[in-house]
Amino acid sequence: MIFKLGMLPFGRFFNVPCGAVDNYLKPVSGDFYKVLLAALSSDSMFVDTDVIADRCGLTASVAEEALLFWGSTGIIEINTSDGKPAVAASAVQPAAAVMPEVPVTSEKAEVPVSTVEAVKSTKTVNRSHIRYTPKDIAQKAKDDKNVQVLFEEVQKVFGRIINASDSAALLDLYEFYGYDVPSILILAQYCTDIGKTRMAYMLSVAQNWYDRGICEYDQIEREIVRLTQQNDIDHRLCIMLGVEEPPTKKQKEYFSTWTDWGYGEDMIRIAAEKCRDNKNKTDLRYMNGIIKRWHSDGVFSPEVLQAREQSFKQSIAAKSSDTKDRSYDLDKWHRMAETLDFNNINFGNGDEE
Repeated sequence: MIFKLGMLPFGRFFNVPCGAVDNYLKPVSGDFYKVLLAALSSDSMFVDTDVIADRCGLTASVAEEALLFWGSTGIIEINTSDGKPAVAASAVQPAAAVMPEVPVTSEKAEVPVSTVEAVKSTKTVNRSHIRYTPKDIAQKAKDDKNVQVLFEEVQKVFGRIINASDSAALLDLYEFYGYDVPSILILAQYCTDIGKTRMAYMLSVAQNWYDRGICEYDQIEREIVRLTQQNDIDHRLCIMLGVEEPPTKKQKEYFSTWTDWGYGEDMIRIAAEKCRDNKNKTDLRYMNGIIKRWHSDGVFSPEVLQAREQSFKQSIAAKSSDTKDRSYDLDKWHRMAETLDFNNINFGNGDEE
C-alpha cells in the first residue's frame, strides 16, 4: 500500500542526517535510533544522558553507548562539556584496505571464510582483565586501527551493531588472550555459520581454544575445519540414528570419539543394528560399548568384522563338535529308545517275589 504524506503547518521540526538512514537503518537497533531522535530534537546543544534515557525508556548506559556510537560513525559530533571531542568520528573504509582478503576456495569445508588474511601480530598482549567504559572502548578504537577494523568487521559478519559489552569481549580476546584480528574474525564467521552469534558463546569457544594452546591463525583455521566436518558428521548421524533434537553434549562426545577412532557411518550403522537387536532400541551408551570393543580388537571395517564373526562361529562349532564326540551319542540313544518297551521292563522296584 502507498501512502501520501503531508506536513501539518504547526508543531516543531528537526533535521535527521540522511546518513543515519542510508547507512544504518537496517543493522542498528531501534533503541539507538530512539536516542538519536531524542538528542536531535533537543532545544539545547547540551544533552543529558539521564534525561535522554528517561525519555526513551532506556538505561543511562544504553543512552551513553548510543550517543558514542553515533559520534563514532560521524553522523553527529559528540563533545564533552568542556568542548573536547568525546569520540573521534571514524572514516568508514573496507577492511581490505588495511589487510588483504583471504582467497576462498570452492570447497567450503576445507577453507573457512574470512575477510582478512592471517598476519603476524606485533602488539603487546595485556595479561590482565580490564573493565572498559563505553568511552574507553571508543578511545581504544581511535588509538588502535586494528581495534576499529575489528569492531567494524565483526558487525558486518554478525549483521548487527555490537554493543558495549560485545565490544569489551572483543577487546578481551584481542588484549588479554592475544588473538589477532584475523583470528577473531574467522572465529566470528564460524559462529555465524553455525547460528550462534552471541558474544558469550564466541568468548567461551576462544577460551577453550586458548586453554588447549590453539592461539595462532593457522591452528584456529585447522580447528574450524575439523569442527565444521564434525558438525556435518553429527548431523548425518543424528538423522541415521533417529535423534530428532539437536545432539546433547554427551551425544556429541560419542560421535566425536567414534570419528577420532576412525569409524564411519557404515560401522556405526552396524553397531546401531546390533544394539536394536539386543535392546530393541537405539542406546548410544550400549553402542559405544560395541564400538569400543571393536577398537580394542582392531576391527575398523565391515569386511574385517564379518571375517572375525565368521571365524568366531566356526570356532564355536568346532568346540561343539569336540564336546559331542566326547559325550553321549544322542542320535544313537534315541534309536535304541525306540526299540525298547519301557512298560514291560523290570527296573527292580521290589514288586516281584
